[in-house]
Amino acid sequence: MNPPEGERRRVLQNLIMLAVADDYEDLEMILSTVCKWCMEDGHTFAVEQSDILSGLTVLMDEGLVGAYCLRATSSAVPDYELTRSSGVIEVPNGDSERGWCYFTLTSAGQRKLAELDIMRN
Repeated sequence: MNPPEGERRRVLQNLIMLAVADDYEDLEMILSTVCKWCMEDGHTFAVEQSDILSGLTVLMDEGLVGAYCLRATSSAVPDYELTRSSGVIEVPNGDSERGWCYFTLTSAGQRKLAELDIMRN
């Protein structure tokens, strides 16, 4: 039995926060981690990339998750910089000039996760 949509979103948002709690994570890693945890926890609902993007967007709007984009600083030299995103999530398509986005908890996100008192291994 699937939970009501509001409960499903809450579960996914909590798992997304856990997935980005320790390091900068890309969309693919977040999706695979959240799917794994949902299966381990016995959730029967499907998790799609669009669910993760929606959850990340809400968490970013609430100031709980930050997005950072890795971009080439020069086309001649393979040098990169990590800059805070303005809230636009870029989905990698193999084009290295578009950059890659990574996500991590903000200080507010760390406090919120501590309040929720949920842990994963």
